[in-house]
Amino acid sequence: MDIKQPDTAQQVLAGDVVTGRSPHKRAGLRRRASVGAVTSLMLAVGTVTGVSAAAADGSATAAAPTVTRLAGADRYATAAAIARANYPLGPNHVVDVVVARGDAFPDALSAVNITGARYGGPAALLLSGRNALSADGAAFVDASDYDHARIMGTQDVLSEAIFTRVQSAARRGGTTYRVGGRDRYATNFSSYVAAYNAEADVPASVDGKGTAFLVSGTSYADAISAGPVSSRERVPLLLTDPSSLSSSVREILTTYRLGITQVVVVGGPQAVNDGVLDQLRALGITVRRVAGADRQATSVAIADFAQDEFGWSAQHVTLARGDNFADAIAGATYAGDRKSPIMLTSSPNVLGATAHSFFASHAGAISGITVLGDSTAVSDAVVAEAVGAS
Repeated sequence: MDIKQPDTAQQVLAGDVVTGRSPHKRAGLRRRASVGAVTSLMLAVGTVTGVSAAAADGSATAAAPTVTRLAGADRYATAAAIARANYPLGPNHVVDVVVARGDAFPDALSAVNITGARYGGPAALLLSGRNALSADGAAFVDASDYDHARIMGTQDVLSEAIFTRVQSAARRGGTTYRVGGRDRYATNFSSYVAAYNAEADVPASVDGKGTAFLVSGTSYADAISAGPVSSRERVPLLLTDPSSLSSSVREILTTYRLGITQVVVVGGPQAVNDGVLDQLRALGITVRRVAGADRQATSVAIADFAQDEFGWSAQHVTLARGDNFADAIAGATYAGDRKSPIMLTSSPNVLGATAHSFFASHAGAISGITVLGDSTAVSDAVVAEAVGAS
């Protein structure tokens, strides 16, 4: 495969257009197996162009998917690169800003409720350390033209200095406020209340029932798989203790329900045990479980759920490191905006059999793959395997 190195930032952000193909394999349609290395541009977007060819017998060969890598020098720079790729910057391009802790996952998971809100959105998610914005985050804030900013968590999570820095860059008359509580579950409750209301932003309907996702609040893997669907389709992402329904979720489902009559539990009994499902049913809630044998299989199950319930497809797939949360959660809105299911790797250097099978099962249908993070997060060999299987 030839690698196209963009000459300008405009080219980088524009990428290359690849026409979609039938979602079904056709007789005589063959894939070109060889895949070149993927080049990433730090703090920007790298694009690898698909190549089509003819087989020896003259039958058609499908073009390899176009690969775009959104990456920075670290998780904070990667989050800023994703935000820049998803939202234009400058005057007359208003995008709100959400800042979440980048070295602790709970509040960042809840941020997808905010970034996808129709009432106040769109909103770019930036990751930060506790005490100060990264240079890349600060540059995005300064270049953005935003009215509203949300800081995820209390001052113990993100300092007042960050609040003040973000507030100072907002447009005159804009508002900056915290979305937080005494713990991760209270912050999740606050994110729901901030994002959903009876006037403009009600939870999505699935099978005629207002629906929310429920995930474990003590691990991130299942939540990052559900994040793009939550953000795009407005399915609230609620966090619970794995062994007992959190009081914050109970309050939402009894006092702030906004039509929610169904909860989709993401992950198996080892993530959220069956007792929690019984507690939901006792509240009169219809319960579904979407899960696989492990985090990769659950990401495939969520992709199937998104296809069945919301008409998503595998035309564009997002690939992220599965053993760390930062890049995947930073890319949730980006993936959701493109109805792009997110596939998780086993590790930076191992795609994993389940993810490989997903790409192979959609061979001929995938026209683009976006990789989140640099080659230390998702190696070039892993990307090549995904492309070769597609």
